[in-house]
Amino acid sequence: MKKFMKNKNWKFITLSAKLFMLFITHSNANLSKEAINTLMPSENRYVADLSGNWDYSLDMNDWNSVNIPRSEINDNKVIYKRIVKIPSGMTDNYSWQLYFLGIDHQVEVYWNEQFIGRYVGAMTPFFVRIPEKSVRNDANEIRLVVFPAEGKIKQIRSQQLNSRQYFTGLLREILIVGTPHVWISDIKYRTKIKSTDNADLTADISISSTDVKNLIKKLVTKDSINIKTKDKLNINISMELKKRGTNEIISSTNSKTLTIESDRTIIEGLTINCQGINLWSPEFPEMYDLIVKIKRNDFIIDDYKVEIGFRNIVTAENAGKPALLLNGQVIKLKGISYIEDYFGNGQTLSEHQLRQDIAQIKKLGANVIETKFSSPHPLLVHFCNVNGIMLMIDLPLYNVPSKIANYDEIKIYLQNLAKQNIFIYNNAPSVIAWGLGIGINEDESYYKNYTESILKILAKESEKLKYKIVPNGNSQIFTEGFDLIGFADIRKKINFSQISSEFVRIQELINNKPLFMAFGDEIQINNHNGYSDPLSLEFQAYSILNNYKIVEKNHGVGSIINSFNDYLQNKPSLTTNNHNKYINTGGITDRKRHERISFNTLQSLFNNEKEPILNAGSYSASSPMIYLVVGIIMAIILVLLINRFKRFREYMFRSLLRPYNFYADIRDQRIISSVQTLILGIIISVSVGIFISSILFYYKESEVLEYLLMLILPSNSIREFFYSLIWMPEVSLLLISVISYLLAFFIGWIIKIIAIFSRARVFWSDCMTISIWAALPSLILLPFAIIIMRLIVLSPGTVWFFIFLYFFTAIWTITRLLKSISVVFDISSKRTYLVGAVFFVLVIILSLAYYQVEYSFFEYWAYFSTIVLS
Repeated sequence: MKKFMKNKNWKFITLSAKLFMLFITHSNANLSKEAINTLMPSENRYVADLSGNWDYSLDMNDWNSVNIPRSEINDNKVIYKRIVKIPSGMTDNYSWQLYFLGIDHQVEVYWNEQFIGRYVGAMTPFFVRIPEKSVRNDANEIRLVVFPAEGKIKQIRSQQLNSRQYFTGLLREILIVGTPHVWISDIKYRTKIKSTDNADLTADISISSTDVKNLIKKLVTKDSINIKTKDKLNINISMELKKRGTNEIISSTNSKTLTIESDRTIIEGLTINCQGINLWSPEFPEMYDLIVKIKRNDFIIDDYKVEIGFRNIVTAENAGKPALLLNGQVIKLKGISYIEDYFGNGQTLSEHQLRQDIAQIKKLGANVIETKFSSPHPLLVHFCNVNGIMLMIDLPLYNVPSKIANYDEIKIYLQNLAKQNIFIYNNAPSVIAWGLGIGINEDESYYKNYTESILKILAKESEKLKYKIVPNGNSQIFTEGFDLIGFADIRKKINFSQISSEFVRIQELINNKPLFMAFGDEIQINNHNGYSDPLSLEFQAYSILNNYKIVEKNHGVGSIINSFNDYLQNKPSLTTNNHNKYINTGGITDRKRHERISFNTLQSLFNNEKEPILNAGSYSASSPMIYLVVGIIMAIILVLLINRFKRFREYMFRSLLRPYNFYADIRDQRIISSVQTLILGIIISVSVGIFISSILFYYKESEVLEYLLMLILPSNSIREFFYSLIWMPEVSLLLISVISYLLAFFIGWIIKIIAIFSRARVFWSDCMTISIWAALPSLILLPFAIIIMRLIVLSPGTVWFFIFLYFFTAIWTITRLLKSISVVFDISSKRTYLVGAVFFVLVIILSLAYYQVEYSFFEYWAYFSTIVLS
């Protein structure tokens, strides 16, 4: 009878669990049963996907229904809540946890209004244990408050060219997991390969417990062995290795008895010898399952399964050259960078989309993926395991000044992220390397301090390779502790021989470490002008082809192409002039995964197939005629004024050569034609407009100009507007000219206000005359403005002369303006210059102080000077 009741109770619990899972997953479940079993591979746990409808609010007052997971673009906290019903009989039999597959950036967890804790997710999966006393039968409310990144962490994410749009909210699925009160909380394993079919496997198994009394109640029956104490429990642990697909047992251990108390975690090491195995490789991704079970007599308390792949990857010399060896054989990296982004979904990718992406990358012929901007989805890692694609996982530190990388806030954040990555992904056979950042300048001790702090953790906790990707321009490269180095040339519009020379220079700096290259080009959507146009789709393919051959020619260990897919950027892009400036178009597929010609080219390179024929086209850059035409018109008008009007000619020379007498005439009300003055203002403004617009248009495809504008114009909306103007020379010429002309009116009003407060007899027309004629030196720019683009094309270095010329005329204009004020208002010139100098210095200091506090201006300017300008 007791045995019957026992079976009846277990049937009730099992039925309750099924009803629980049915209730949780009936609406908009995101994960298949297969995916859930992959994420939580246990037959003794109850797992449910919490995807579906949640209540959503920004202020706890107004609530709306949304579907989770989802990507939010929001700089404020976001609040989600929902009800989870746990049937009676299950609350006491399980310990409950929430398994977050990825949130950004931090989350506060509340269960039935009880604060559980605040956790940094940063897109790495993590568990949150729910206190047993908080779990109710039937209805339970989950409330999650998600906070975006702030401070320096937000800065290093966003203040870079090509930074991905960072989303906040519940970007990936959340699982609710019921574990036994004694469960396997972690398995760390390491392998020692003895031969191609023989290896030792050692596993460190963490076993955790809550209140074992609840488990003891379940175990104690008349037909079971009596348990003498209710505070401790003897359990048996065993481990076996099975071949995936056949379930053939390769090796196993004998059962081992352990004793565990309530609320404890114990770690037990088990070792097995595995004979008759096959090694994991991209060509033959042989997979095994390591199964660990906890028993009490014949009763299975918990079980857990880990995916195993036996492989060994090291760096070594081969034929006198540094190389990567996988299972003793030389392997070349045929890589692609991967950003979790999909059209319409943002960073939230479904199981189906992840599976399709891996299938497409496998079709491409790639053997390695570099994950960028966030830690990968656990399902992506699983798909890489079973499809034979290696993974290189970056820490999200890109193109950041080394001084900022060494800030305690940044170091601690990245140290914790490195530890969490190791905890989640270190078991995966596909994960071969950890990345410490891309494009960081290494000329200062700050970088060494940062890398040493991260390398120390990686060396202690993981045996995987360590790498970084360095930019062009570094005069020294810190290599200690790194296994391989990547090189990324961020320059645009340079020839391939320059890239090859820089690749060789980097090789000489890194002390015979293996070197790979990361490269890629953004394109103009629907641009089919041929590879003679650096923004065309054909050039993207042509660039991949040539860079790939540079690596082969110089004995690099492989290539990683940026990137597999287009993605949504955090900042607008200048250099491509696409309709949507927030889309990074560097992918060999677009955001909907439509393949470009570069996909086919790369596929042929990866698979040693015939390269597709690329159309060269006949594109050639041309200078807009508007500059020449308008410049000549302004020159003609100026010549007419000088030749037709004697007094205008006299005023011009007098203003330049004898400014005191000229401004004294204004003070003494000697009449200067207002019409001629206004026409002169137009000529000066248009000269400035042509000059500035020409330089901006010439450098419209330059990463140097884009980076400089990012530093100067922190607002995305202003910068987007400005980028559009740069690509429209007629509009930018008109707008800059109008702004210059309005600036003369603005300065005139300032002079008039000074006159009112000083009670000086200065009319509005005099104020405008002072303002416009002070800028007379800007006419020097007019002849250069007409031909400036042609001169820069012939000799790009002349741009520094033109920049100097512009600032020279600007400073000359300011000194003339101060001189005019001293004369007209009869103030000492020394006093005027002193006040003016103090004013301009204060403006500069206050502006720089604001930029430094908000945007770390000096650190990024140093990075701009040493790396970008190099």
